[in-house]
Amino acid sequence: MAIQRIEIYAHLHTSYTNEGDKYVVSLEPGGYLGRLGVEDQRLVSSSLVERFERILQLPSMLEPAPDWPERLGQYHQIPLLMVRVEFSSGSSRQFRTESSEYLMLPWHEADVAHYNPEFSLAIAALMPRNFLNRDYLLAGHSPLPPEQLSDREKIALALQDREPRPQRPQGPLATAIENSYLERVQRLLSLRNLPTRELVDYARKYMLQHQIEREALVKIQSTLTPKQREDWDQAIRPMEALVRGVPAPPSLARRAEQIVELLERSFNRPG
Repeated sequence: MAIQRIEIYAHLHTSYTNEGDKYVVSLEPGGYLGRLGVEDQRLVSSSLVERFERILQLPSMLEPAPDWPERLGQYHQIPLLMVRVEFSSGSSRQFRTESSEYLMLPWHEADVAHYNPEFSLAIAALMPRNFLNRDYLLAGHSPLPPEQLSDREKIALALQDREPRPQRPQGPLATAIENSYLERVQRLLSLRNLPTRELVDYARKYMLQHQIEREALVKIQSTLTPKQREDWDQAIRPMEALVRGVPAPPSLARRAEQIVELLERSFNRPG
């Protein structure tokens, strides 16, 4: 059963913000390609996918190893990861974790906990280096020792680290877009701060990113069992009683959509 597609969703919940990300590896005619969020696709080494496939075929480790390291420290965030694997047979498997323990173990497949550290390392090896929660997952480990990399893979990693960051637009409208300040955008537009096509495209990129953040959380929550959902509610919503009855503000994704709509109207307005 060859792997056809791997979807990795990440979410990081803190006391002041939520972040989400998505990475998809799919088998295409030219090999495995990976797409991080809204970025362009990149070639993924087949050896990384094959390594993960071999680990999936191993017997499950249902108990931690005897030399299980102690917890590395108390996190003030809740990192979540979910991995969905689709095979050529049409079958699929799903794993999730929100652990703050060593290598974010255990991973859960439905109600079954898996403690194989090689699973975490193989997932980390597939992830882009800047992928959300990868640092929690690795816990100071290298996902793939340099001596196991081919010369081609070493060159690709070196070039990836040297890629220049694209220049972002400047000015008050760009700042408001980055922070999803809908009212600020409305105010600036009313003062005749007209957007350029570059700014409209910039806002659309942020809108897509926020949609991915929302999708990541929804996908991860969809794998929860009733007991896990109850634990989640207790961990994530300790202040619910204090805000009961207060209407929830629009999500970042919705505010970003409204900003794009405003900018598009202003950009296309005659004269």
